[in-house]
Amino acid sequence: MIPLYMMRGKTDLDTTPQVNPGMGALQPYIGAGKRSLGKYESGLDEMRDPQEYLSQLLGGYEQSPFAKQQEEAGMGSLERSAAMTGMQGSGAEKMALERQSQQISQADQQRYLDNLYGIHSQYLGGESNIAQMGLGGIQTQITEQARQQETAESRRREQQQRDDAFWSDIAGAIGQGAGMAMSFA
Repeated sequence: MIPLYMMRGKTDLDTTPQVNPGMGALQPYIGAGKRSLGKYESGLDEMRDPQEYLSQLLGGYEQSPFAKQQEEAGMGSLERSAAMTGMQGSGAEKMALERQSQQISQADQQRYLDNLYGIHSQYLGGESNIAQMGLGGIQTQITEQARQQETAESRRREQQQRDDAFWSDIAGAIGQGAGMAMSFA
């Protein structure tokens, strides 16, 4: 007896790996991951020379309005205090004004750098996360392709076993028919 799948002229199992349509949903993540990886590397390259990097960051520094207000208030307070003690215009007053101005400026620059570092860290962290999502997409795609290939191979082996069984049945039937023919002779 010839199996039905053999009479149709094709196997009942398609052994060609099929592309999972859901895999296309990974493409934006994979593409974004590739782009982000380049941006992440570029961001890290900027920090290769710390002195150059700090100089570059501080090149955009301008004293904040808050620091200007603190400086003006501090100077006014020191000048009034110096006037009340008869030290106005003295070297001690100038040193105190300079020291206070320097402290306010340094604190303002540190806040500026802390803000830039925070923004830069968030940016690099975001790019790293996107690159990780892209890597995850690639890993999922590779895993799915391997699974599809394994499924196709399993189907091919199953089909081969059925084909072997079919031809074995045919050979057995021919052998039985030949044996019966010889017994009639």
